[in-house]
Amino acid sequence: MAEQRVVMVGGGKGGVGKSSVTAGLARQLTAGGRKVGVIDADLAGPSQSVLFSCGPMRAEDGVMRPAACAESVTVASIGLIAHQDTALVWSDATAAGAVQLLTAPGMWADRDVLLVDLPPGQGRVTTELAQRFPTAECLLVTTGSPLALEECVRAAAFLRRMELPVAGLIENMAFCPCAGCGAHNALFDAKDAERVAERLGVPLLARLPFDAGVAAGAGLREAAAAVATGPVTTEA
Repeated sequence: MAEQRVVMVGGGKGGVGKSSVTAGLARQLTAGGRKVGVIDADLAGPSQSVLFSCGPMRAEDGVMRPAACAESVTVASIGLIAHQDTALVWSDATAAGAVQLLTAPGMWADRDVLLVDLPPGQGRVTTELAQRFPTAECLLVTTGSPLALEECVRAAAFLRRMELPVAGLIENMAFCPCAGCGAHNALFDAKDAERVAERLGVPLLARLPFDAGVAAGAGLREAAAAVATGPVTTEA
């Protein structure tokens, strides 16, 4: 069996659509014949259980198993364990325990590609995941907002400090397609994300529309191909 690829999808700032992009990448990779697993590591705001139609997570031999989804993706998310009305409050210790639960040995052995939906910001969860998956690569999701781009640069610095290479940048909600003529109405200056990608020394893999179809994988074929075929970059 080929070596499993682990790709973490982060964004620095919340609300940039990293969870939708993660789900879209998973669907694109599955359509290309890959066996994909998704770890929802955004413990305080899990959403992969909403983005996918999943069965329950079950315990077998003392280990939690990821939920099977209609799209043949398997998902592990606190959202599939905790009741929807439960307030999710995490200390460093409980967050570390949750990461261990979602990444238990053997839990993902049958997956070709493992996508990890990171929480926003920098903290204990990402540090724990870096230790658990030391050979992982990272994709960063941002919008063209100056605030989001600045946090994206900060996120890249943090990931590199964890010795996780940043493989590429995805600009989400970059434009609104006109329903009548198909023209792209830019929401931000397209060159801003390009400049950040150049500053980070990584490719800008995709510019995605302000569109719910992103969660279904629209516009992510090139990024998914990069994930499927091997490392995009070897810089660390």
